[in-house]
Amino acid sequence: MMRHEMSQSAAYVHWTDYPYMFPHVDITFAFLEKLRTYARITGDADFVRTHWDAIRKAYEYCVSLVDPDDGLPRVPRGKEGSDEQRQPREELSLAVAWMQASAAFADLARLSGHEQLAPAAQAASARAAQAIPAHFWNARTGYFASGILNDGTAEPEMHVPPEAALPLLDDVRRAAVLDRIAGLEFQTAWGTRGVGSASPTYDPGSYATGSVWAGSTATAASELWNAGRAEAAWKVWRSLLPWITLDSMATCTRPCPGQLSSRRSNRCRSRHGRLHCSCHRSSTALPDSRSTLRRILRRSRRRFPPIGIVLAWRT
Repeated sequence: MMRHEMSQSAAYVHWTDYPYMFPHVDITFAFLEKLRTYARITGDADFVRTHWDAIRKAYEYCVSLVDPDDGLPRVPRGKEGSDEQRQPREELSLAVAWMQASAAFADLARLSGHEQLAPAAQAASARAAQAIPAHFWNARTGYFASGILNDGTAEPEMHVPPEAALPLLDDVRRAAVLDRIAGLEFQTAWGTRGVGSASPTYDPGSYATGSVWAGSTATAASELWNAGRAEAAWKVWRSLLPWITLDSMATCTRPCPGQLSSRRSNRCRSRHGRLHCSCHRSSTALPDSRSTLRRILRRSRRRFPPIGIVLAWRT
């Protein structure tokens, strides 16, 4: 398993006293897909051949997490997927990552001269793509279940889904999901909430259950653009542009509150003196809501040249 993150002073840490807190299994899956992207862009087949042993070991680890009954991965006990708060045993994002990773391994196998390994990996990807819609669709909410908890119930939070999950749905369900992503449930004037306001545990002052993230905003814009909803996509994308002016180049701020003010956020501030994440282990603080959002909204009035930005983003 690849490490999600590692301190540069790791050699000085007594790991028996401070166990590793970020055992995210999904990073290994993403590694394979990013390698394929690198190989496609650069044509560097020698790199793939040189590092083939590591690539194959990464794929074998991914395969070890897959349930043979349905062809979808499970998060093993003691590990996590992308959701550090709920820690479900199954995740939509991890299932999509497996679909992409197995297809990526097939391409890398062909590129490196290991063609005999490609058919099985390609078949695994196709099986996952077929299983995901039925497995993760929540008929009660009319939306994706972001995860399946240990008791077998659907995770209550409704997240912005992975971009690759949307094409797996039929036209009616895909349109319904896109309508909600483009609507007030997820959208604010300063970006996209990672979890929609219709979720029963929605908290705009939290770290990951209602706050606005640059990543979720970019994902929503991409999903809407790829679905042919250019006007909605541009509105979402434009809300993200002011973020890049708040700090040094290529830097985006941490999450912003998902609402200008709320009883929950005010209650959180009164208890802790600042917007505080009640569910995250490190108690990460959100930026001060009024000052940060005032800067974002003020800078959102600037005129950005749309053509150059869109072309740069699409490439």
